[in-house]
Amino acid sequence: MTEQQEGITCFGSAVVRVAPDFASMTLEVGNVDGNPKTAFSKTKETARELNKFLQTWEKIDTRSSNISLEEEREHISGRWKRVGYRASIQFHVVIKDITQVEEILSGAVEAGVDKILSFGFGTSSLKEHRASARRNAVEAAFDKARNYCKAANVEFGEVIRIEDINPDFTSPYRESHVQNQFQSTDLSESSQAIDPGSIPVNGAVQVTFKIVNKETKDAT
Repeated sequence: MTEQQEGITCFGSAVVRVAPDFASMTLEVGNVDGNPKTAFSKTKETARELNKFLQTWEKIDTRSSNISLEEEREHISGRWKRVGYRASIQFHVVIKDITQVEEILSGAVEAGVDKILSFGFGTSSLKEHRASARRNAVEAAFDKARNYCKAANVEFGEVIRIEDINPDFTSPYRESHVQNQFQSTDLSESSQAIDPGSIPVNGAVQVTFKIVNKETKDAT
């Protein structure tokens, strides 16, 4: 809470936990060779094998991106030395059936993936859940205003300002800064090894109210 001349300002936040319905990841294939042309050739062959594997799955979207070539160095005898060139191709993959995540990841590694750059679960109904979290955040701001005003022996009046807050930048208040990460990695015979659990959808708001003095109100 920050008291200002025009009234009382209260922060409100809320978290709605949602069962995910898709997983997204960024995979990378790469090869190192002393000749950059050869490095690219090897990498494109690996990328074809990976793409062939991914195309065998129905509920999956994939696209390649970020083709790169850079020097590969190793620390040898106290010095960094160039050992060749690393050519790499990244794939962004969205899996629409999260029960297939473990099998697809394992198969992708067997097909040549050497780096998993990112992985996360998400929901296709984010807009609806975000709206719910924001409404709950407003209610939380109202509850906080009631408590503060009761302690100060005043009452809050009409809302004079509402400011949307990005919940990802409210670390003192948010429940977790990790939204697109594994929630758990339980091993179970009755379900997939990778269990996404639930993901948090956050909402945050700052509301400013007018302050009404009780004595003034009673006199009128």
